[in-house]
Amino acid sequence: MKKTIPLTIEQQELVAANLSVVRWAIRDGFHVNETIYGFGYDDLYQEGCIWLCHAAVSYDPALSKFPTYAGKVVRNGLTSYCRSQCSKERRFTRLGMKCRAARCWNPWWQT
Repeated sequence: MKKTIPLTIEQQELVAANLSVVRWAIRDGFHVNETIYGFGYDDLYQEGCIWLCHAAVSYDPALSKFPTYAGKVVRNGLTSYCRSQCSKERRFTRLGMKCRAARCWNPWWQT
């Protein structure tokens, strides 16, 4: 469970007005795969919205326009999310293969 991100009224309006940034970040930079846990469109969109809220909290209007800044934050956040999901999947797969190999090891001469 992630911690709650407190947003002011202005930040909430900024997020609501720029939800399309998340959709564009997913469409342009990520492969949606509904068969792999965590890589479905809904999962990526939800994670992107969390990163959009992070962008609204840390946004400084003097430096750039919000959609430009939010696009970078969302893209980088989704990249780190996908990397962590792949890492979890790799660990799970290796663990499963080791357990499966240990259970199934039955050489022909011992049967």
